Amino acid sequence: MTSRALAAAGDLSVLPVNAEHCRQAMGRGTGDVQVIDLGGMDHITSEQHASPAMVCWFTTLL
Repeated sequence: MTSRALAAAGDLSVLPVNAEHCRQAMGRGTGDVQVIDLGGMDHITSEQHASPAMVCWFTTLL
């Protein structure tokens, strides 16, 4: 199963490198982990864009 980690270059609250660390750690156990690049958005803006997209993705897993 594919997992996803999201990152935004403009997010100074949660640095994009965290998504890469998650990808590496999760990839050891589950295989395919995608890092989704949200571009230069800040933390709040990236959350506003990522949340609806993640809900849509989760519904495809049901």
